[in-house]
Amino acid sequence: MNKEEANKILAEYMGTEINPEDDSVFMEEEDYIVYDYLYSDSLDALVSVWEKLDIDGQAYDNYDREFMKHEFRIYITNNRELLDFQGNGQSIQEAAAIATAKAIQEIEK
Repeated sequence: MNKEEANKILAEYMGTEINPEDDSVFMEEEDYIVYDYLYSDSLDALVSVWEKLDIDGQAYDNYDREFMKHEFRIYITNNRELLDFQGNGQSIQEAAAIATAKAIQEIEK
């Protein structure tokens, strides 16, 4: 999965859309439109996704100096089964977005 696919999955899950003009996430809130960073650009943007998932789990980041990539893993206990979702990316934000999108795909099956 790449970051574009992850952003699309995360936006759909959160009921938002990606603005094609500047690649921001936008949604209508009452009488105004909110523009925000893409999920792969901001851990702050991912917090609301993690809250909505209401997951009982943990996450960690590991930076591989040799390949200059981040590995972000999310562990979720679901019905006594330990689920492991891994994302790799050029930044911790990108890796976290990919791991989170994979978790959403699995949980929504």
